[in-house]
Amino acid sequence: MATTNKRVALVTGGTRGIGRAIARRLFEDGFSVVISGHTEASTARAVEELAREKILVAGRAANARLEEDQRALVELAFGQAGRLNVLVNNAGIGEFAPVDRLEPERFREILETNLFGPYYAIHAAAPRMREGGGGFIVNIASLARSPAAPPTTPRSSACSGCPTPRCSTSATTESASPRSCRAPSPRSSAARTAARRAAGC
Repeated sequence: MATTNKRVALVTGGTRGIGRAIARRLFEDGFSVVISGHTEASTARAVEELAREKILVAGRAANARLEEDQRALVELAFGQAGRLNVLVNNAGIGEFAPVDRLEPERFREILETNLFGPYYAIHAAAPRMREGGGGFIVNIASLARSPAAPPTTPRSSACSGCPTPRCSTSATTESASPRSCRAPSPRSSAARTAARRAAGC
């Protein structure tokens, strides 16, 4: 494990879209950055493409539904410099379709990814942050969580359900703040991501 004065940031779902933009900015701001992707191929491709822009990041494939994957991801980030300063919980999936047209297994996958994934990452990251004197946990939320958003998709169900750390931010803040771990939850606008384009949104 390397030990330097460089700050370290972990961005889940950092291979494309909003997560990739966040990873790029953190690197430009002087952080050592680790990103995760859904597959080894997509993660390696993102790392290579960012390197062409002289944005040097480490990457690892991680399934947000698996606690052991999120723990290994946090340990990879911590090993970059013996600290973890920032965790950005950006990984998430959505289905732009009415709930009654969605198979139960797909609905379960969305809920487990968007609720349990951030929890697993926070659970692993918070102790490492405390070791370094504190940290910053950013839980990317969705406009689907807004009361103005029609509750017709499983993503809106996930984002309005209390456990999501898009919603567990309040619990994270209350439990971690005494140890200097802050946890805001910005809501992304209706960005025209690949998923929205594929759905015709």
